[in-house]
Amino acid sequence: MDIEHTMKVILDTQARLEANASSHDGRLEKIENAVQTLTDNMVLTARNMNRVTEMYTFLAQRLTETDTHVRLLTDALAKLIS
Repeated sequence: MDIEHTMKVILDTQARLEANASSHDGRLEKIENAVQTLTDNMVLTARNMNRVTEMYTFLAQRLTETDTHVRLLTDALAKLIS
């Protein structure tokens, strides 16, 4: 009877371990998917940051050009008025 009881305990334990392993596999898959999504989002964010930097540089150049044109226009108007 001790052997039968020991075998039952071993089989029950094995069944629980397999169920836990299956549960952990599912959790691990979810974590892997989340990490992949996070990585994809980080790459996209880096690309967008580069675009924003390029746009900021472009706008800064245009602002400088606009300031120059406004200064020239102001000088021309001042000469006309005086």
